[in-house]
Amino acid sequence: MQNITLVLLFLFASLVSWSQDLYKTKSGITYKIGDTLYIGQPLSNLGWLSIYETREEDYIRNKNLIDKLVIITDINLEANPVHLIFNYLNKDLKIDIDDAIRNKEVIPHVKRDLADKKKLNKYQLLKDLKDLLDSGALTQEEFNEEKKKILKH
Repeated sequence: MQNITLVLLFLFASLVSWSQDLYKTKSGITYKIGDTLYIGQPLSNLGWLSIYETREEDYIRNKNLIDKLVIITDINLEANPVHLIFNYLNKDLKIDIDDAIRNKEVIPHVKRDLADKKKLNKYQLLKDLKDLLDSGALTQEEFNEEKKKILKH
């Protein structure tokens, strides 16, 4: 009986930890750790209203984030609202993804089409990709694979 209890406890713990790796937004889009976010324009001239530093709780005003691709490194389901975490310029930033989508501060990957891809020229994509490699968010193998895809188009 004790073994069954331990097995059930292990399965429950596995399910709980697995569920922390993804989040389904109110608009129905599912994001998971390792997914790419496409950062759009800030809603306000003061900066983004749904992206801020994890430590300082201060909204981001750095306009260098416009049209950047970032990789989700963590998902905080306990936060209200739920936060997706990504690293940019060696700072952990968090984003209220539901507000960011509603405010068009993040362009959902399911809505991006070829016009959006052309907006980011391949050289900017390669630079962003290299930044991700340098930050450790991508392995050399992942970098090479994505580079080939970019150069094909």
